[in-house]
Amino acid sequence: MSYLVGILGLLGLVFVHELGHFLAAKGVGARATKFYVGFPPALLRYRRGDTEYGLGAVPLGGYVRIVGMARPQAVDLYRVRDAADEAQLRRSPDDPDDLTPAVDALERELAAGRLDRAHPLAHVTLAAIEADAALLTDTTLRQAVKDVRRMTEDLDPRAYWALAVWRRIVVIAAGPIANVLAAVVILAGFYMIGEPTFASRIGKVSAGSPAEAAGVRPGDIIVGVGDRAVDGPADVRPATQATGGAAVVVRVVRGEQTLSLGPVAPRLDAASQRYLFGVQLDPVRDGTVRSDPITATGRAVAETWLVTRGTVEGMKNIVTPQGREQLTTPVGIVEASSDAVGAGYYPALLAFISLALAIFNLLPFLPLDGGHIVFALIEKLRRKPVPRAVFERVSIVGIVLMLMLFTVGLNNDIGRLGEP
Repeated sequence: MSYLVGILGLLGLVFVHELGHFLAAKGVGARATKFYVGFPPALLRYRRGDTEYGLGAVPLGGYVRIVGMARPQAVDLYRVRDAADEAQLRRSPDDPDDLTPAVDALERELAAGRLDRAHPLAHVTLAAIEADAALLTDTTLRQAVKDVRRMTEDLDPRAYWALAVWRRIVVIAAGPIANVLAAVVILAGFYMIGEPTFASRIGKVSAGSPAEAAGVRPGDIIVGVGDRAVDGPADVRPATQATGGAAVVVRVVRGEQTLSLGPVAPRLDAASQRYLFGVQLDPVRDGTVRSDPITATGRAVAETWLVTRGTVEGMKNIVTPQGREQLTTPVGIVEASSDAVGAGYYPALLAFISLALAIFNLLPFLPLDGGHIVFALIEKLRRKPVPRAVFERVSIVGIVLMLMLFTVGLNNDIGRLGEP
């Protein structure tokens, strides 16, 4: 059940992302023809205005179709040209050919970049194809009609490519922004409903370690290191490093007693360059803390900012072995989510995943949202469209990079699955 919760949570975040794009598109006047919860085949669907709303059978988040994400070109009509040639071969000498001239005219306007004049010609071409339906095979007719209808939609004045740059940026940025807002809302709700607290219980004491020499035992709960209190697992490392290697008293709770052990000095680990007592923590939940709405919201905003800043700063380490080891995929996310469900802090993890999804999508390479924003700004500076061939080549490079990152992350996740 915990794995199912993790999967549904991840899909929910994808849905929130797509909902952001959809609402922004509607808000700035772009034409969105489909919005689905899940992917087709559709279980339920209904149309309102230009948009088909549906519930898909494949529960993979959701998707929105905004027409004209790529600028139409004459090459997009190659199957329509094939239909015109096929119809001409079967046409009787006395039957006038309206389809070939229609395709020729449409291709000329597209090649010249006169897309406003191409739009009505697409309707003419569609009518000519339907008039020649008896001269075409079912497959040719179906493909040609599909391509011309797609072309007609992509030539709509409300198509994405035809929008002002600021409108395009709003549409694209809305997805990541929705994930950031979702992170804040989830965190705030988590802090209001109840944040679990954990005691720093010791699960293992290394043989020959300073902790063993001081008399620390598995099951002890660390409550202090030197003059620093330890309220939870996150406090143990800072308190240990604060000793600077000096001998200190370690305070633990054992059963009903609070014991002061030592003094004992932690050892400097050469590999990590950190001071260690030689214990492995096995945190145990010991309570719940609730915050009022104002405090919870303030904490959520502050935590979101801190995590965002830390994530962005940490991206420079992705080229290092240590940085690559941190990469993960949905496999690792679901595994971590399952653990978090059992420990009681899944909402916080879900919020941070939402934040990570937003940051990842804002990376400045295609086909991610950040890449679309960069290309919109480039068009603004150039004052003319970026050739679609360039757009497509850059997208291929971006897809290759994402596949490489996914491969590394999946390898990490598979390796972690075998760890205790």
